[in-house]
Amino acid sequence: MPGTTNAIESTAGSATRAVGCDSRMTRGASSVPVLMHDNLPVSFDAIERQLQAYNTHDANAFAASFTEDVVIEDLDGAVLMRGRDEVRSRYAELFAAQPDRQAEIVSRMRVGSYVVDEERITGVGDEGIHALAIYRIDADGLIDRVRFVR
Repeated sequence: MPGTTNAIESTAGSATRAVGCDSRMTRGASSVPVLMHDNLPVSFDAIERQLQAYNTHDANAFAASFTEDVVIEDLDGAVLMRGRDEVRSRYAELFAAQPDRQAEIVSRMRVGSYVVDEERITGVGDEGIHALAIYRIDADGLIDRVRFVR
C-alpha cells in the first residue's frame, strides 16, 4: 500500500532484528535495514546525529536534526517546544547548566517513519531520568515531531 511500510526494526543493546519485513525493506551496503516509504528510503540518520550532538553538548548540531517547525510535546500533547530555534536555545541552556548530562539508548524500535527510544539520562541528579522518546521523521529525513514519556 503506498505511503505505508510494514517493517519494524528493534534494537536492544547491540542486537538488531527486523520483524514483519516485506519487499519495501532492503539492506544497504552496511547490511543495516533501510525502510522504504513511497519507494524512497526513510533516513534515521537524524536520530543518531541528534544523539551524538546531545552527548557532545553541541546545541547547533542537535537542532540541525530537526525541522524548522518541529513540535516537541509531552505524552498528553502539551507543547514543550516549538521550532528549531527554540530547541537550539533551550538545549544550549540545558547543556550549560548540566555539563555531565548524557543520554544512553537502552532500546530502540523503528516502525515506518517513527523511532521509539528508551533512554537513560545521567548527569541530572542522583537517580537520572528514565524516559521514552517517540520521534517522527519527515520525508526529508529530519525529526518533525517528538513526544516524551517520563
